[in-house]
Amino acid sequence: METRDLEFILAIHAHGGIGRAAAALGITQPALTKAVKRLEAEVGLRLFERSARGMSPTSAGALFIERIRAIHRDYEDVLTQMRAIQSGTQGILSLGYSPSVSDAIVLDACRQLILDRPAAQIRLRRMLAPDLLDLLTEGSLDLVVAPVPKQRAEEFVVRELFTDVLTVIADEKHPLLRKRKPKLADLIGHDWLLPGSHVAVRQHVEAAFRKQNLPPPVLRIETDFSSRSFIHLVRNTKLLSIASAAPKLMTEGIRSIRLDPQELDLRRQIAIMSRAGAYMSPLAQRMISIVEQHSRRVRPTWRGRSE
Repeated sequence: METRDLEFILAIHAHGGIGRAAAALGITQPALTKAVKRLEAEVGLRLFERSARGMSPTSAGALFIERIRAIHRDYEDVLTQMRAIQSGTQGILSLGYSPSVSDAIVLDACRQLILDRPAAQIRLRRMLAPDLLDLLTEGSLDLVVAPVPKQRAEEFVVRELFTDVLTVIADEKHPLLRKRKPKLADLIGHDWLLPGSHVAVRQHVEAAFRKQNLPPPVLRIETDFSSRSFIHLVRNTKLLSIASAAPKLMTEGIRSIRLDPQELDLRRQIAIMSRAGAYMSPLAQRMISIVEQHSRRVRPTWRGRSE
């Protein structure tokens, strides 16, 4: 089996057919078909089901693809490491961070890295945590700064930075703010602005309502939360949402509805994460060190202001 055969199988799975995969790879369809037959003969099992709609993996093929994807990532890691040794350059760092993470940590760390390493290049992505972790898993990102996932944690090397505190927010004139000790039940029937159902924050909020046998939040606006500008949608409305407890929001006419943490605990750990078993370049190691330093400077301010 050759390493290019692994690329062929992954391309067919990604594109769903021989024709599209061959075009993407820049080879002929007969050559790709021959490669698949050769691999199927070697493993002794059919890897794909063929239909008018294209090709999909068999149960054996799905297992095969899962394993060779890991092998292919490891192979690419080795090549990356060898190229770095050969060239002696600092290379390129691909870093992703969640919108829930303070720019003061990530962007200041990037600024320091390019000052420390003049030859370095940084590819910076700002996306939702689930999307970032998918890119980290597939090897498109080297590092991610985001909330620690409750699932899939074994896939990553997690270096915790600080505890982030979220809170329910509302316009400063919202009637709920007149309640001295609001309960989760007081939020029933109010409209919400929340992220998609795949995002951990929304799942956590809905689980808190279910735990008390309360009806779920009334979703009025769904957003991907990739930008903090969504907070402006809450101003001068009766919408409720979730945001950082940092007091800078209060200057925008937004106030926090402080619920009992036993009813709704929105604390979470922020970490810098890498893929377990991946090659860690000197540039990535330096960025980890810088981010940890910056988070230690920012962390007391966040904690003091949030609590």
